[in-house]
Amino acid sequence: MRCSLRSPSGAPCRASGPPPCSTSATWTPGPADRSRRSPATGGPGVGSRGQDPLATGRALESLGDTYTELGDWVRAADWYGRALELRLARGERADAARLHARIGAAHGRAGRHEQALKDCRAAARTSRRLGDAAGQARAAEVAADVHEHVGQLDGALRSLLEALDFARAAADGALEVRLQLRIAEILDRLGDPAAARLHRAAGERRREEHPE
Repeated sequence: MRCSLRSPSGAPCRASGPPPCSTSATWTPGPADRSRRSPATGGPGVGSRGQDPLATGRALESLGDTYTELGDWVRAADWYGRALELRLARGERADAARLHARIGAAHGRAGRHEQALKDCRAAARTSRRLGDAAGQARAAEVAADVHEHVGQLDGALRSLLEALDFARAAADGALEVRLQLRIAEILDRLGDPAAARLHRAAGERRREEHPE
């Protein structure tokens, strides 16, 4: 690089290192430098070139988990969505179904009711194609959470009953117990204590059969 400064003799100075005239300049990162920065943290970018896709997916999902713990549902849904894109690109449908459900839960907490239910349906549809009854149960349970969050108790009850049917088909005893007790709680809130007692008793019996 040629420097515009001149030596005392009047000849242009030459330097092999940074020119003296650049000492007061401000360094501006180029595209290559910016590409290595994470959009959220400013650290090494997630999913940079050459990174293991499996590790990248886990890192993206971990960021979603972090924002979930912080109660920042919008950012949680965003990072889960990025993880979902990677899973879909790799044809990992079981993980995609699970992430659809997590995105639905985050959207529900963020007040995006319709978007949340859309993701729950996507999770249920993918799980059905995979023959994963437990996955369908979990998707229906998330849909129940969304309905309950906005005060739609009838919708929550329908989704929980649907989830219970899938949990039974999957022979998932722990999930059955949780769903029976949740159904009992919703029935109590809907003013049907008799039906609530039946489901609560069924849940307790199932708990005895499948202690944690």
